[in-house]
Order: sequence, then C-alpha cells, then structure tokens
Amino acid sequence: MCSNASITEILGINDNNLVILGNEKENIKGIEYTVLRGKLSYRPDSCPKCGIVNENYDIIKNGSQTVKILLMWSQKVRLY
Repeated sequence: MCSNASITEILGINDNNLVILGNEKENIKGIEYTVLRGKLSYRPDSCPKCGIVNENYDIIKNGSQTVKILLMWSQKVRLY
C-alpha cells in the first residue's frame, strides 16, 4: 500500500493537514470509481467566535464532516 505522502504527491495535493486513510471501489450512479477516504484536520490559529489567539494550542477544532470531492481522471480511473 502507498503511503499518505506518495498518494498526495501523485495527486498534486500539497496539504500537510490531509491524511489519506484508505481507498476502495465504489459504484456511484452506475459508474465505478476509486474512492479515497481521508481526514482533514488542523489546529486553528484563533477562536472563530471571540478571536483570542491560540498561542499555547489550547483551542481545538471539534467535529467532522464527510464530503465527496471529484478529482481528475488518472490513467482512465475515476477518482473521488
């Protein structure tokens, strides 16, 4: 299995906050895609409500959201 670094490099994604967790084949609207599962996480610079600066990394981001992002074709393989 490829490492997270090699997958993001191949896809041209330059975000250190993105971790690829795995991949699988999935049928979406009758078309077979390779679906990459990942997690995007970061430590906020400041509180979005009050604006206090996150100097000691006391402020954390809670929660997650699942989204599908259509990527370019790669070797005639559809990627999500």
